[in-house]
Amino acid sequence: MKPAVTWIRILLCDDDPVFLRKIKGMLETYLQSHQIPAKIHALQGWNHLAERILDSCDMAFLDIPLPSSDLTGLDIAKKLRAAREDAVIIFVSNHLTYAPACFEVQAFRYLLKSEFDQKFDLYLRQALERLQCFRKTIKIKSRGEMAELPVGNIVYAESRQHQVCIHLKDGESHVCYGSLSSLEVPLCPLGFLRVHRSFLVNMLYILKLQSQKVVLKDGTALKVSERNYSELKTQYQTWKRRQGPSISPESL
Repeated sequence: MKPAVTWIRILLCDDDPVFLRKIKGMLETYLQSHQIPAKIHALQGWNHLAERILDSCDMAFLDIPLPSSDLTGLDIAKKLRAAREDAVIIFVSNHLTYAPACFEVQAFRYLLKSEFDQKFDLYLRQALERLQCFRKTIKIKSRGEMAELPVGNIVYAESRQHQVCIHLKDGESHVCYGSLSSLEVPLCPLGFLRVHRSFLVNMLYILKLQSQKVVLKDGTALKVSERNYSELKTQYQTWKRRQGPSISPESL
């Protein structure tokens, strides 16, 4: 199945120029064969160009030690995650040593260079499918006008009697008539969790899930259904495992 992804911007960062050219070449080959338009920025270290493109960067392949740079790949990933909650980050390294630290930036995959040729196409396809998921939209009628909201920008939706208030990551909100249940069908398969009868939350923005409340990354605290907490915790942990670095058992 060909991932239906529109124009994307990809950052590559590796201090080995030979390997950097290899990644760039394999990316270009895959993207061209699947007719996916992309802008690829291949850098040997951190510089002013990288700083400027972070806000528009959709995906990054990062080595972790970058001797020629003041920042490591993990530092760059933290900057990217702060700029883009929905960016897909894949670490590419010679060692497993750094893998545990990658969880804190919600890395999508952790790819050993020794397995690069075998797994690159698979991980890239999965990453593009993830981007496609983020770029899906829902249409609502708010303030008398139709609005199309990118799913990745929705932080949570809140039920208010016969209305639903949808809160976006930029602080804006949209109020529409309807029920929260009507949003569950399209949104739950895309990473949303009904934590309470009044709240549907994008798990991408959860900082911590507790028995009585869920705390979001912006500090917002929402009620959690205590009766359903065990099931909610299981669903959230399952989702987190799917988002985290993937390392093949034979590599350990």
